[in-house]
Amino acid sequence: MGGPPLIAGTYVNLHLTDPIERLWGRIQSLDATGVTLRGFSVRDVETFKYQFKCEDKSVYPQTSFYPMRRVLKIDLDEPIGSVPSVVEAIVAVTGSTPEEIIALQ
Repeated sequence: MGGPPLIAGTYVNLHLTDPIERLWGRIQSLDATGVTLRGFSVRDVETFKYQFKCEDKSVYPQTSFYPMRRVLKIDLDEPIGSVPSVVEAIVAVTGSTPEEIIALQ
């Protein structure tokens, strides 16, 4: 039983505490000390999706380490019924591949 493993390259929603934050991105590494995530705040997803049509970009993925003491839970970024995953929604709007999206700097 269980879903796909949470490994490097997996897109996830990361729920943190102290302070409370919710992030979206791709796991770079995950171990007992914490998780390294390349992504950004969930509240910036809509801005990120639509900024591709503009020359002025304000949201970029960043690579950050979060110690396990801050991690409440990690959810896979997967579709729910007819609602696409975050990465699927970004790909649909931008026409970019997931690798191109997360590599932006």
